[in-house]
Amino acid sequence: MYPKGRDTESTIVTVSNPIGMLEIELDLPRRFPSTVEPLLEHLGVKIPLKGLSCTLEQDKSLNRWMLRFKNPPLGHRISLDWTVPDRWPLG
Repeated sequence: MYPKGRDTESTIVTVSNPIGMLEIELDLPRRFPSTVEPLLEHLGVKIPLKGLSCTLEQDKSLNRWMLRFKNPPLGHRISLDWTVPDRWPLG
């Protein structure tokens, strides 16, 4: 499913214009066991978004994640990183 040795995947947005609210929605297959972490990348360093002007909501029944980030900084990359399962669960 994924190349061996790859632990995470990500969805990335580079903020190039001022915006009041950035929303990133991530839909994973319902049986896809994963955890999601929102990150801000600055000069190649990934920083967890905990405590910043953002919220991460999860709809467990749909395995959907929604990040809302108020006034994200220009020139930075905002990502949702998620763990890649070793294999798909059966059933």
